[in-house]
Amino acid sequence: MSHTQEGATSWPVALAGAPEGGAETVAQWPAWPPLPPMPLQAFKPSKLWVNLTACHVQSVQAGLSLLPVAHWPETWQGAWQLHSAAQQKLVALQSSWWQGWGAWLQRVPQLQQANTVSKLLEQETDLALSALQRCADHCVDVLDLIENVQINASYWAQQQRIEPAE
Repeated sequence: MSHTQEGATSWPVALAGAPEGGAETVAQWPAWPPLPPMPLQAFKPSKLWVNLTACHVQSVQAGLSLLPVAHWPETWQGAWQLHSAAQQKLVALQSSWWQGWGAWLQRVPQLQQANTVSKLLEQETDLALSALQRCADHCVDVLDLIENVQINASYWAQQQRIEPAE
């Protein structure tokens, strides 16, 4: 119903099913209790986020330290090896991800074998929770890979400061 039409309700909106004329309005609803005050530490960055930011800064510094040796073939070979190792790990993670979902999908037809509503609900819940666990495990694996690549790249970049053998 448009508020421009004749007979439209005005704000506060009348409750559905309330008698005309004496309609209870939103303003007459009971007030919600006040929310407790938020502790200040809830808004402070956690130690993990501070460490993550410091790691990012170190990675940028390590990358910038490669500028003087960027023209050396050994630098490019090392970078390519680091990239290849990370790519292989990522491909393995993706393969594991798809195989896991394939196994999960094979469990779906078992839902039809439930002979009571409680068994069906139990199986559906188990299936949903296993999907959630699969997603959480994958996120952890990907974040582990990111952290490892970041640490390895920083370490590798620091090693490049040494003159290559000629």
